[in-house]
Amino acid sequence: MRRPRSGCAAVLPGSSDGGEIGACPPVVVYSHKYQARAAEELAFLSEGAAVVEMLSDYRYT
Repeated sequence: MRRPRSGCAAVLPGSSDGGEIGACPPVVVYSHKYQARAAEELAFLSEGAAVVEMLSDYRYT
């Protein structure tokens, strides 16, 4: 099974150098069945829907 990857690097405001690196939330592992259900639901959204664009930022490459 492929392990999820996260390129997360949270930068916290307020430090003199522009930010501090913060902890990222854990990557949630979803079953293939649940992922397929989500993909089907996304297919019903209108083209150009903001949530579709936002989620595409987190796709596997």
